[in-house]
Amino acid sequence: MSYASNPATEALGCFDNPMDRDALLDQLLEEDPSADVRRAFLDALSGQLGRIGDAAEQQAFRMLLLRAARIAKSRDRAAVANDLTGLAMKDASWLITPDALEASGPPHMPIRATVHDGPPIDAVIEARLEEMSLPASPDLETKYRFTSLMHERDALAVTLAPTTWTSARRFHTAVQRDPAWASKLPDGRWITPLPFGDRLLPGIAVVHAIIVTSDNEVIAAQRSAETSYAPLHWSVSFEEQLNQKDVGHDEDAFTAAARRGFDEEFGAEIPARNVVPLTTVMQIDLLNLGMIMLLRPPMTAEEIRDSWQSVAKDRWEAKEVYSLPLNGLDAGIASLSLLHPSSELRCLAVQRWLLTQ
Repeated sequence: MSYASNPATEALGCFDNPMDRDALLDQLLEEDPSADVRRAFLDALSGQLGRIGDAAEQQAFRMLLLRAARIAKSRDRAAVANDLTGLAMKDASWLITPDALEASGPPHMPIRATVHDGPPIDAVIEARLEEMSLPASPDLETKYRFTSLMHERDALAVTLAPTTWTSARRFHTAVQRDPAWASKLPDGRWITPLPFGDRLLPGIAVVHAIIVTSDNEVIAAQRSAETSYAPLHWSVSFEEQLNQKDVGHDEDAFTAAARRGFDEEFGAEIPARNVVPLTTVMQIDLLNLGMIMLLRPPMTAEEIRDSWQSVAKDRWEAKEVYSLPLNGLDAGIASLSLLHPSSELRCLAVQRWLLTQ
């Protein structure tokens, strides 16, 4: 076969321009290419990724690869999904797992969070939500969504806007039903959400907390079968949505939410100085942005379990509470079935933090 007539070579030649990234993803998802042609498409994507010198821009590319992988999986295209996931994780400088990825560089600084009304969520997404009939829940309290996220000289600056549980729940339901639902604009371009791009999605700002005890154990809680999201999955260690109780304190809203969540779910208090921001996280299945926070309460693992069993207000949210040795965390999480989608990333973040101490 001549060079010009090789379909794999032709595919690679047609899609070797960075502007053709979206077309490559479309070809992989919408057609059923042969193994040679699929490999050519992936080689072209790999070449584009390798030519990106900026770490943040690379991570934005990797986020789209993970989204495309999830779409492929939903269409029973396991080989394509595995290839896209492998490419997304290859030689990454920021943290990434198949289900979540770091959304900004490590803060190494405090969080400064402010609340303002607006700007509104992306008009394309809003219009699509209005066309859908999705379940809603009572809005009992104000929630918040991200509207900006950037590193400044002395802080990780976050801007939040008020939102409702109904708005976020409808969006999350839509993207879980069909991972491709919020993937593209009307002109065919792939949507790149904040902070990878400028599209504002109707999610909820959340804390993904990991607890390291005074005796160097990591708390793992199996979510109750009654929870609406990820029932019976293992969380390392818990999640908390920001609400109006968390704003207006001396500490930032994410630290306040982490402290409140620790009290409600484990029945104990933790000083603000014992809460450390580790990084941001984008959860791929929900397209939701959050903050990973490390909690270091002056309590042993046994004391935390006893507090959870005896006095925790929201004890029902966890079916079981275990602890994993910090120095054997990789083996510990590997022993757990059904991990919460961001748990692996939390463990990577705390392991990286420990190397700096």
